[in-house]
This record gives sequence, C-alpha cells and structure tokens, in this order.
Amino acid sequence: MTRAAYAAGGVAGLMILVGLAVWQFRPMIMIGVNYKAKVLCSSVFVSGRAPEDVLNEDLFVDGYELLSYFKAEIDRTAKTVSVSAMGLWPRVAVFRSGLGCVLALDETPASLQTKRPSVTAFPQPSRATNELWPEGDRVNLRALSSDVDREALAGAMNSAFSETDPARLQ
Repeated sequence: MTRAAYAAGGVAGLMILVGLAVWQFRPMIMIGVNYKAKVLCSSVFVSGRAPEDVLNEDLFVDGYELLSYFKAEIDRTAKTVSVSAMGLWPRVAVFRSGLGCVLALDETPASLQTKRPSVTAFPQPSRATNELWPEGDRVNLRALSSDVDREALAGAMNSAFSETDPARLQ
C-alpha cells in the first residue's frame, strides 16, 4: 500500500470518529443551540440589550465557551433568532409581543407570531405612585420585619436600580 492510501485511510477514519462523536453528543449540542437561541432572543427583544453584550457577558462565561461555536443570526424585522451548530440542528426563537420569546419546535416562526395564547395575561398594574406594590410603586417600609437593616436595604436598592449609563440601561 502506498503512503497516500494510508493517509487517505487515516483521514477517513478521523472523519468517522468526528462524526460519531458529534452524533454521540447530539443531545447536548441541541440543548446548547436551543439555549443560545432562547437567551439571545429574550435578551435582545425583551430586555433591549445589545447582542454583542449578551454574547460576550452572558453566553461566553465559565462553562458556556462552546456556545461561541454555534452560529446565531438575528432578524430584527421578523423578531427571531436562529442558531445552529455548524449548520446542523437549527433552532429559531420567536419574540411575541407581550409574551416574550419561545422556541419554534413544532410550529413555524410565522405561525407562532400570529398565534394567541389560550390563557389570559395578568392585567398590568396601574403603577400609580400612591398605591402599594404590586399595584403601585409605593412600599410600606414600616411593614418590614424589625431585624431588617433598613440602611443596607436602601443601599442595595439604590445600587440595583440606579442607571450609571443612560445609553446602556441595565
């Protein structure tokens, strides 16, 4: 046998091993594709975040590095996010106004966007400032337990809800 025949056999064997490995890890790859599509859709269309921020801060952290190999495409007109693993097992997450994002598993994205839920959504609170939460924005601090550190709570609330950069809301 020639050297070229051995090389071709080796390449073919390697391709078979890679194919078997991809097939063996298919369930985990599909979970990653679904996860990336759903998180990216919700972050962009529900939270209004920049896609590059989501990809760099949320989807490329410890344990999620492999998600960077899954290609994502955002269609802002159709309000969908499509993700696939090297073209395999594509998934689409669809934004539906007032409902958030959902994966299009058994339906087309277009049919999901026109489909109305069979349950009624909770009515939106009036957000009147003089009403107690959850109907309004007011909180009765006197109703807190006496062992609550009110200064620490106020500091945490200010830190959590203050906007440091109006161009990039948290």
